[in-house]
Amino acid sequence: MLKSLKAAGSAGMEMDCANGFVRKVFPILAAYIADYPEQYLVCCCMENSCPGCSCGPKERGDTSDAPVRNPVETLAALSAQSRGEYPTEFVDQNLRPINPFWADFPHCNIFACITPDLLHELHNGVFGDHMVKWATEATGGQADEIDQRFRAMTLHPTLRHFKKGISMTSQWTGTEHKNMEKVFLGVLAHATDPAVQLAVRGMLDFDAAWSAFHTSKDIFIKLGIRKHFNINKIHKLKHYVDSISKAGYNASNKRGYTRQMTVWLRRQEAIYKFGTYLQWAVPGYSAPVESGDDAEAEEEKEEKLDLAEEQEEARLDPSSAVDVPEDSDDEDDEVEEMPRSQPSLPSFTLAKKPGFPTLTAETIAADFHAPDLLDKIASFLESKYIVPRLEPAANTIFPVYKRVSISLPLIPEVGSRDVYDKIRAVKGEPSKLTAKGHNLGVMGTPLLMGFLLHRSV
Repeated sequence: MLKSLKAAGSAGMEMDCANGFVRKVFPILAAYIADYPEQYLVCCCMENSCPGCSCGPKERGDTSDAPVRNPVETLAALSAQSRGEYPTEFVDQNLRPINPFWADFPHCNIFACITPDLLHELHNGVFGDHMVKWATEATGGQADEIDQRFRAMTLHPTLRHFKKGISMTSQWTGTEHKNMEKVFLGVLAHATDPAVQLAVRGMLDFDAAWSAFHTSKDIFIKLGIRKHFNINKIHKLKHYVDSISKAGYNASNKRGYTRQMTVWLRRQEAIYKFGTYLQWAVPGYSAPVESGDDAEAEEEKEEKLDLAEEQEEARLDPSSAVDVPEDSDDEDDEVEEMPRSQPSLPSFTLAKKPGFPTLTAETIAADFHAPDLLDKIASFLESKYIVPRLEPAANTIFPVYKRVSISLPLIPEVGSRDVYDKIRAVKGEPSKLTAKGHNLGVMGTPLLMGFLLHRSV
């Protein structure tokens, strides 16, 4: 299926561009989506190792960095093994004798092509198969306690309520696990050792918090739940950042990063092309390594020269003067900046009909716990210089809505999609025992920002 990429990636092929031109492109294999067993077959490694790096089977539970797999070294070890030479690299890298289909693909690093499998590795794997079981055992193996906590969770329109708990479910889907992840840390609050909750939070969060999991994971060994953490799916989380993060973004100042990322990519291409030329012109050439102080001084000198040139150009030709941002670089690297649109004003959306169309101010103050309603309305009208024809009173009728969607100001540097903040207000109702069974009470759930008494949550 991918055989045609060999010739196309080496010799190129003409293709229609989006702007109507015909261009010569070189399609290469850059991403490979495969399930868990196929990843190890494609990467020619044992299933007790990692398809991305050469860590040993007993090093998968550590945070230490192992060398990433190199296609050239891997092909050399496989070739030597096929000739009966039995190289030590074949064993050290946990390889197995497979003829790789990607050996002749141009510019192909198959180990960097493997994409994260969030469903099987993260949601159903690390969380569903491991973290839930470990955390349940950490509560003393009390599955009934976890079920009771899931049933007692407050109802919310954006969260799934597991009214029967989780222990009786035999077949889980990725969607169900994702819904569990949203509330699982709250379920464990004060039910287990704080170190268990810190480890779970580190796993549910990302990157820096992932390190927190490794800092707190020994609690599972202390409780006798685990003997080691040499698990492939846990180890592969370490490579997620490298798979999805943008090197150009990390090199920017995180503001106006699209322009800076384009400049960074252009520079990387220029360095690569010039390095290739030097290797051709002077075989064996290697660039001299500058000390940190020398490089910093040289960079500062170049910045001063650039600034002096720009000031001189502006003095000679005032019409050519432009505003130069602080992080601006050489003119040759400048990228045409897209026109910035003015931030859109926030707007709101309501339902066509209110949930409670005819409620008096007195009823709203009592049933919805809003005793300052009339005072707040008066303050708002005064701040907007609005003089009402009738002064709001206790018997004034107001329509009450259950939800309002507010459109947030558009940030062009982040994206062009509209972002909405949905604010819900639910009238609290107590639990009731009806002929059909027990109806749970309904109430709004606030998010309190302040000092957390329980640092694990």
